[in-house]
Amino acid sequence: MLGFKPISGHFTKGNKKQLEIEKVESWLALIGNSKLAIGSVDFVPVGTYSKQVLDKLNLWQAIQPKLVFTKSVRMVLALVEQNALNVGIVYRTDALLSSKVKIVATIPVSLHQPISYPLAKLNNKPETLAFFKFIQSEQSLGILSEYGFLTPVEAR
Repeated sequence: MLGFKPISGHFTKGNKKQLEIEKVESWLALIGNSKLAIGSVDFVPVGTYSKQVLDKLNLWQAIQPKLVFTKSVRMVLALVEQNALNVGIVYRTDALLSSKVKIVATIPVSLHQPISYPLAKLNNKPETLAFFKFIQSEQSLGILSEYGFLTPVEAR
């Protein structure tokens, strides 16, 4: 599998091959007679980021005939877990949840727009303010890091 690091760039896959991310030959060898699963570029964020990566590496045209578009990042992961496809592009955080896939490459954050999860206070209730403060704390950032997310500084 290929995956986006905390929402930034990773690849995950079921076999033992590694990926030289800049080389179309490496991508095609990794995909083999199978297909590459990505989220739909029209409405699945990971699909949009995947297209940005492939465009930036000048690989979109060569890889496009090998693509299978899905309705969600979890569907990409499931296709690879079930060996329906050899490889897919998912967020690192999703790949780390599965013992059935192997991360074969990490996509540099410079190859796609920053991936972020905005945080907004919708009210000033004490519990809202406490959560807002906690989610930005070192403790919270440590927990998120354990699950594969980058801190805002790392994601730049």
